[in-house]
Amino acid sequence: MVTGKQNIAYSRSYKGFNKYNNNPKKGIKLKRDKLVKILCCFVLLFKVAMAIGVIGHYNQITEMNREVVQHERKLAELKQEQEHLKLEIASLTTLKRIESIAVNELGMYHPWEEKEPGLVATTH
Repeated sequence: MVTGKQNIAYSRSYKGFNKYNNNPKKGIKLKRDKLVKILCCFVLLFKVAMAIGVIGHYNQITEMNREVVQHERKLAELKQEQEHLKLEIASLTTLKRIESIAVNELGMYHPWEEKEPGLVATTH
């Protein structure tokens, strides 16, 4: 009859019946499983943090590359403007242009072409 009671107790599935089992190996296994789950969660969180860090670093690199390209374009524009200004300076500083401005706008003339003795320049 004692064996019959044990069979009845094991055949019934009571809620939480296995919790109170006095098998020490099973309790150790539960603790080990919890530790493994916690360790897996920490590893997963670490991997997620690393992925976020890598993505953030990649975004910084992309932003810096975009700024470099933008500055290179600006540099090319400024070099082109500098060449244009050099050409303009060269055209404005020719001796013929300066002479024409002096004669036409300022009323100056060459000393060997003296129209009035003793006067080199006239004022308006």
